[in-house]
This record gives sequence, structure tokens and C-alpha cells, in this order.
Amino acid sequence: MYEIFEKLIKMHNVTAYKVSKDTNIPYSAFSDWKAGRSTPKQDKLKKIADYLGVSIEYLMTGEENSDNKFVLENTYFSFAKEAQEKNISKEDMKKMWQFYEMIKNK
Repeated sequence: MYEIFEKLIKMHNVTAYKVSKDTNIPYSAFSDWKAGRSTPKQDKLKKIADYLGVSIEYLMTGEENSDNKFVLENTYFSFAKEAQEKNISKEDMKKMWQFYEMIKNK
């Protein structure tokens, strides 16, 4: 399960520490999760999933109920990774994210 989180933060080009700071979840929760000492509680999982733009189900299992949503998210992440490799500006990346959020929530 933590492996899925690591994959997602890599795709978003952030660290667990940044996720911790941005979500107000103690970094120790991530350290414990990584070490297998605990799993984040539902409220923390929701914050993490929302931050990373995935469902709790995807964060926990790497799978979605809705094949369309999973395909859309994977397409976005592939696009975002390619844009990052081509040095697309943060401003344009933000616009892409907003567009993605608009489509995802339809």
C-alpha cells in the first residue's frame, strides 16, 4: 500500500514530507506507514487521496471501481510526467491540473 503512495508522490514530484506539511498530517504517520507499523486512519487517507487526486480505494489498492476514472487519472499522470520532462512551466501544469479536476468531477 505504501508503494502506491510512493508511486503517486513521484508522479506529482513531491515528497512525503511535503504531503505531510500540506495536509497537516504528522510526518511520523508516513514513517510509521512506510515501516509497516501502522496504516493511516480513514480521515488521513481521505486527505492524502484528495491531495494526490485519487480515491481512497486507489490509494489503498492501486485499483478503482470505475475503469473510466482510472484511465483518466493514468492518462493525466502520464501527460504530467511527460510535461515535466519537457520543462512545462508550473503555471501551465497548474492549468492542466485544473482542467483535469474539471473533467474528473463531471
